[in-house]
Amino acid sequence: MDRLYYLTDAQFEQINRLLPPEEGRRGRPPTVKNREALEGVLHVLRTGTPWRDLPNAYGPWHPIYRRWQRWIERGVWGEILKRLQRLKRVDLTIATSSATQSSAFLTNSSSSAESLPAMRNPTPTSWLSSPSPSS
Repeated sequence: MDRLYYLTDAQFEQINRLLPPEEGRRGRPPTVKNREALEGVLHVLRTGTPWRDLPNAYGPWHPIYRRWQRWIERGVWGEILKRLQRLKRVDLTIATSSATQSSAFLTNSSSSAESLPAMRNPTPTSWLSSPSPSS
């Protein structure tokens, strides 16, 4: 892993104001702090890593994934992306790959290597761009 943190401390402090507080909730304390959760989400989106392969340095993948889903449901993630866009020197690209190619690869996994479709490298996509219509 090249970088554990994608954001500087100053950048994270500006974004941390948007995040729900870590403490003060009922129940068990969170297993992952907001910084590690946000950086873990950025790592997955930036590298295209599957959630289950998230490096242990960020914490357990499942609580990070659930927290990201809650942020999306509550509109927090949209605010985070807007804030990241306003911050200077924050690269807002993510890795994506074609699900059609992946499923074709899995379907043909028992056949010879010559008949397998060519797998392309993930292509970077802006986090804030609207999804392109399917062809």
